[in-house]
Amino acid sequence: MDPSRRAVLTTALYSATLALPSFDEADETLDRLEHQAAGRTVRIGPGDVAAIRSMTDRIADILDELGGAHARPMAAAFIVNSVSSYLHADGTEDVKNGMRAAASDLVYLTGWMAMYEKAHGLGQRYYRQALGLAKAGEDQVTYCRTLRGMALQAANLKLANEALSLADTAAEAAPSAGPRLQAFLRGQQVHGASLVGDRRLAFSRLDRGHEGFQQRPPADGEAG
Repeated sequence: MDPSRRAVLTTALYSATLALPSFDEADETLDRLEHQAAGRTVRIGPGDVAAIRSMTDRIADILDELGGAHARPMAAAFIVNSVSSYLHADGTEDVKNGMRAAASDLVYLTGWMAMYEKAHGLGQRYYRQALGLAKAGEDQVTYCRTLRGMALQAANLKLANEALSLADTAAEAAPSAGPRLQAFLRGQQVHGASLVGDRRLAFSRLDRGHEGFQQRPPADGEAG
């Protein structure tokens, strides 16, 4: 059975009414994921964080080469069978935060794949878990990227007001982000504004995104 169907990642209908946790407030996502752990891993170190990052890169490569039908089940199995155990493990606070941030990136990618497979309820749940992990790991970039993914999902579902609200939330959550990420998020705001038919707002957001992108050359990995 696809591990993505297990308790914490159960498929559900997409909901446009779920409250979004802010980057600064508590959320139960981390506790839910940590309590899925089998307890096999006692203590983690930097090498374990690097392993999650490496696995995420490889899954992304498989996605590019073979598509989400092959990559997503692999990602889901890795989250359930390995990542949840790492999240439950002991370690220094820096290592645990690094693990949460690494996990958030993988969960975000898995949500992205589910969205493109039109499993929108499942994708939404992955996205919300990625938000919680990114907050816990103090990874504001992945937090903002995830909100942008949720805005795109809402746009694909023709939920114009939801798409604009999520895009605005993503941009507002990135006050210290670099120009490339800001431009990336502004682009989604422009899309949201166009969906609600607000031409003036769309051009305003477009101008702000262009100004931010021109501030300095983009840094690698900002938009992702």
